[in-house]
Order: sequence, then structure tokens, then C-alpha cells
Amino acid sequence: MTDNKFNGKWRIVDMDAWAQKFVDLVEPGYIHFENGRSGSLHFICIYADLDYSVDNSDKVVFSFQGDDEGRPISGRGAAKIKSGELHGEIFIHHGERSKFSAKLIGDIK
Repeated sequence: MTDNKFNGKWRIVDMDAWAQKFVDLVEPGYIHFENGRSGSLHFICIYADLDYSVDNSDKVVFSFQGDDEGRPISGRGAAKIKSGELHGEIFIHHGERSKFSAKLIGDIK
């Protein structure tokens, strides 16, 4: 898979588990879907690499693995595009879960 409607960098504009000032603590929170089923995720102090796929129902599902202030972190999530925004949920393994919404800020170049 090299091209799909999820490709691009999405700015996280709302998470129900954390206030926006925490989501954007280090830099503005984002989820980035790149070509080749890979990408990246950042919010609060979490930086992670993504592995994703798009299923037949127009939903993107992903897993992530990365770092949270020097501690390993992993999890999964899923999202759909509704009215031009990305809406989904992120689950941190042995941790929090949060619904989120995001707006596309950049396409894949």
C-alpha cells in the first residue's frame, strides 16, 4: 500500500483523557501516516513509531512502540475520517486510553 486517504500529518486537536496543554507539552501533538504502512505519533512526552493498515471499512488501525521520558511504551489505536477530521481512540498498553480528533496539516510529499 503506497497511497491512501489517511496519508499525511494530522494535528491532534482534542484528547478526552488530557487537556490540550498537556497533549502539546513538548510540541504540538500529531499522528503521521506515511507511505509504506509506517508513521509516527507524538503527544505529551510520547514519541513512537507506527505500523498501520487500512481495512475495508475505511478505518485505519495501528500499533505503536516508542518512548515516554526514557521508558518504553507501546499500544494500539484505530480511527476513521468523519467530516474531514480524523476521529479515533488510542490505547496505551497497561495504561491510559483516550478518544482523539485530529486535523490534516500536511500531505505526504
